[in-house]
Amino acid sequence: MMLILELYPISKRYVAFGKGVTYLFDMYLNLIKEGFKNKETISDARFDQIFDQRLRRVSSVHWTPVEVVLSILELLNLDEDSKVLDVGSGAGKFCLVGALNSPASFFGVEQRQSLVKMANQLAADFCLKNASFIYGNAVQMDWSDFDVIYLFNPFYENIMDEGLRIDLDVKVSQDKYKKYIKETINKLSELRVGTRVVTYYGFGQGLPDHFKLVTSIPSGASQIELWIKN
Repeated sequence: MMLILELYPISKRYVAFGKGVTYLFDMYLNLIKEGFKNKETISDARFDQIFDQRLRRVSSVHWTPVEVVLSILELLNLDEDSKVLDVGSGAGKFCLVGALNSPASFFGVEQRQSLVKMANQLAADFCLKNASFIYGNAVQMDWSDFDVIYLFNPFYENIMDEGLRIDLDVKVSQDKYKKYIKETINKLSELRVGTRVVTYYGFGQGLPDHFKLVTSIPSGASQIELWIKN
């Protein structure tokens, strides 16, 4: 099964060997779902097999680790009415793991249309009704309808080395980095009182003064920080 997942990206598995590959892939997804249900330890290497090799290569830099997602869920104690926005959702890992382990609704916004399409397909393959992905620029959308905003340093790709980027399909610049941080500060300032913000590796600047730090948990080389709007 691992050989098939290695050789055939998700966009090609359904046509590579027909129904046989589809069955094996669906079986693998069910193993992941059952593993979470049974409180098994699902490593990043195991979960990331749902992605193609190109996306697995950048996972440790760009996608939230499974353990971090589970720690965040424990902090938030979400219910079925909760709405979570992942700013810069990439391949959808945070939302997928979140939706597999919580009744809340997870929404990811991502500027690469190919990743949005893939993430929505994975949500459908997992039979998740509480995870969906939107193609667009996060700072141009309305954040006011969400109970939680998640920020995993979403704009850092604008200033990182080319070899660490997801791909070269999106134009990046120092000016964009500064602009997005400024616009994020404005977005956060407009959120309703009680909205929670979770940061992992921050977003390039501290939160506005009207946010209170609820808790901070060491995680790897960074901190998971939970903030609330006063």
